[in-house]
Order: sequence, then structure tokens, then C-alpha cells
Amino acid sequence: QQQVSAAALPVENLSGWHQGMTQLQQLTNRLNALDEQKGRYITVSELKSAVFAITQSFSRTVPAEEQLRQLSAQPRNQPGSAAQQNQTEQHLQQLIARYAALKQKTAE
Repeated sequence: QQQVSAAALPVENLSGWHQGMTQLQQLTNRLNALDEQKGRYITVSELKSAVFAITQSFSRTVPAEEQLRQLSAQPRNQPGSAAQQNQTEQHLQQLIARYAALKQKTAE
């Protein structure tokens, strides 16, 4: 079990996408609420801050799907291709290990 946990994707890396989507939904709700109230607005500075926070959440961990998309769009013999393949493979293995750890936890 310790081996599986050590190989798994760190728990804090699991929340980036979810947090980004939550922040996007909050921004959407805020913009929709302002749209319903005449004379209300959001400043460019507030909007930039919200977008920056959302971007930070999404960039915490690149989803495996995006890594696979990048790999498929890259020419085979391009420099860095092997490093990107290794990075993607490691990420997938970490996800599998995290899933195995979750399965073990629920089986106990």
C-alpha cells in the first residue's frame, strides 16, 4: 500500500481542474448576476484577477487528455518528443497508482 501511495499522483494535483472549473462557474454566475442589474459592472482589474486565479488552478497539473493531444499533434522526430512521451507516461502511471490507492482504501 505504501508503494502504491508513493507512486500515485499527489492528492493536491487532483484538485486543480476541479478548482478551475468551480472558479469559472463562480465568475460566470457573477457576470450573469451583473447582467441582470442595470448599472452594475465588474472592473477590468477584477476580471483579470479572476482569470489569473483560474489560470493558476488549471496550470497546476496538465490533464492527461491534454498531454495526449499534444503528443498526437507533435511530429515524431521533433526534439523534446521523447521527454514529452516520458512525462505523459509518468503522469498516466501516477493516475493509475492513485486509482489503485483509492480502490484499496474503499476495499478496507
